[in-house]
Amino acid sequence: MIRSQAFIHFNEQPFKQEWVDMVYDLAPEVDKAQSSEKDPKNKRHSDVSWIDANDKSEKLFAFIYEMVHAANTQAKWEFEHQVIEPLQFTQYDGDKEQRYDWHVDHFLGDIEETIRKISFTVLLNDDFEGGEFEIEAGSPVADPRIHEIPLKKGDAVLFPSYTWHRVKPVTKGTRHSLVGWVRGPQWR
Repeated sequence: MIRSQAFIHFNEQPFKQEWVDMVYDLAPEVDKAQSSEKDPKNKRHSDVSWIDANDKSEKLFAFIYEMVHAANTQAKWEFEHQVIEPLQFTQYDGDKEQRYDWHVDHFLGDIEETIRKISFTVLLNDDFEGGEFEIEAGSPVADPRIHEIPLKKGDAVLFPSYTWHRVKPVTKGTRHSLVGWVRGPQWR
C-alpha cells in the first residue's frame, strides 16, 4: 500500500478475481459517454454502464464501503461519509484512444445537501496499453506534482473527490475499471 494525505493506493489487489468477476456479472452493457461540445471542461471519451445497489450487488457495495472506510482512516482524512453512489463500470477502447482528461469529481462550491467526498477507481484488467491513471497531489512547488499510479488488475486508488485526476488515452486493447463516489454531508 502507498499512502499519502492526497491519495491511498491499495496495490495488494484488494479486488481478488471473485470481486472482479462479480463486477463483470453485475455491469449492464456499456452506453456511449463521449465528451460533450457544450461542456469543453469535461474531456471524457469512454463507454459506461451503472451498477445500482440492490440485493444482487449488496456484497459488492459492503466490500467497497469497508475499503473506503479503511482508506479514510489510514489517510487520516476523517471525512464524514454516508452512502456510495451507483457504481460506474467504465470501458476505454484503445482502437478509439479513449481517455478522460483532467477533472475533479466534486467542486467545493457545490451546494447540494450531500456531496462527493471520496472517489475511487479499481482496475479490473491489465491486458491493454496506455490508460495510465494520474493524480495531481502536490503544491505548486512540489516535485513531482503529478503522480502516475501504477495500477494492476485488482488494485484500487482512493482520493478526496476534489482532487484533480485523469486517465490517459488507451492505445491498445480495452481498459475496464470500476469507479465510484462516496457522499457525505456538506463540509463544515
